[in-house]
Amino acid sequence: MSQLRLCLSILVYLAWVSTLHAWYAWDLADNFSIASNPNGQWTYGYMSSSTFTAFSLSTIESYGSIWSVSGGAQVWKSTLSYYNCGIYPSQISLNCDNGSPSVKWTAPSDHQYYISLLIGGSIAASDGSCTGNYRVANAVLLVNGNAVSLQQTNAYEYMYTGSHYLSANQTVLLYISQEIGSGNTQVKFTLFYTAYTPSDLASDYVITNPTNPNGQWTYQYVSGGTYYTDNTYVISAGLTSAVNMYYWYYSGTYAYVYKSSATAYYVGVYPNMISMTSPSSYLPAVTWTASYSYRYYVLVNVGGNSAGDGMLSSTHSPTHSLFCA
Repeated sequence: MSQLRLCLSILVYLAWVSTLHAWYAWDLADNFSIASNPNGQWTYGYMSSSTFTAFSLSTIESYGSIWSVSGGAQVWKSTLSYYNCGIYPSQISLNCDNGSPSVKWTAPSDHQYYISLLIGGSIAASDGSCTGNYRVANAVLLVNGNAVSLQQTNAYEYMYTGSHYLSANQTVLLYISQEIGSGNTQVKFTLFYTAYTPSDLASDYVITNPTNPNGQWTYQYVSGGTYYTDNTYVISAGLTSAVNMYYWYYSGTYAYVYKSSATAYYVGVYPNMISMTSPSSYLPAVTWTASYSYRYYVLVNVGGNSAGDGMLSSTHSPTHSLFCA
């Protein structure tokens, strides 16, 4: 059986891990093209006075392929093989120096759609060659015209995971308000639907009469490359009496996997989300084990601090093991 393992030694929360048996997915970076606009379900443009306008100008520069309006906002994809101006190779930038860049996705049919979004991810004002990158001031996500609350994990990063029923031709629209000096903002944006209910780390986490393994999930810690299944479950009060933390850990270690009962953002974790935290050298881990021979689509959001947050999005066969440390 194939296994998905996530291992981190810093405070994190895994916002979403999804496994699909029959699925259709759209990814902003993978689908990007300057051949046409709209491009399939995606339209690249900008916001002005609450109105979305599609870009009509496309160019190719030494660093990337660009949609823009003359003298204004840009949406572009890096074609470099190295990190530059706040953007990693093959990733998308919404540049808000001279306008409010936007991307719009249009539903092809009636379905329940899952959305995974990560904006920013660094507190650095400069990477040595450019200034003001990743400095997100205001990001807005509209699902069928209705704003949804983005989770701001630090001063420069937003993330969102959720599902919404959309009818054909209804839209999901993201824009970043103009902020002079902000420059490029890396955006990872994926939507998908499936005929089956995805596995979700947070939703599947059981706090009453729990077991480990828990269905497809196993909570663990890693030592010397060996995985040990957590054998202790504790309900512990947080820093305030109104908050409980539901911990799995291995006896004698401090490698915790827990779910928060807080009703607001609390010690780096949002309500009902999962934290993997290690105050020492112990490494917490989560393993997901496939039940069937299928190709699985995996989405992982990791965030909550300034020490290298990010998102992994990839497709894996049943014989592939994925390890993140």
